[in-house]
This record gives sequence, C-alpha cells and structure tokens, in this order.
Amino acid sequence: MLHHREIVERDDGLFSVLIGDTEAGPFPSRAFAAAIAEGRAPELKPARPFRRFKIVREVPRLA
Repeated sequence: MLHHREIVERDDGLFSVLIGDTEAGPFPSRAFAAAIAEGRAPELKPARPFRRFKIVREVPRLA
C-alpha cells in the first residue's frame, strides 16, 4: 500500500514528514527529511574531532 508523504516546515525551522495523519520528525534539513520520506538512509556528515579546552582560572591575591 502506497502512502502519501509530504514534507512540511515547522514553526521552529525544522522539517517533518507527514505520512497520512502521522508525523515523523523533527529533521534538521529538507534533504534529510526527503531521504527519510523516500525510505533511504540520509547522507551523514563526518563528525568533527572533539576539542578539549583547558580552563584557566585567575585567582586574585590579596596583599
């Protein structure tokens, strides 16, 4: 059975896929939502390496 699928933009700027009266999502982009609606795996971006930050605290010395 073929279901009608529609991609809609939500109020918060994300996208959802409507399948009949069921809503799937939210998805970050229209292309991502289209891939989900077509039943294929979306293209994933490679993750950026995690950057560690060294926290330096300056403590005022009372003289």
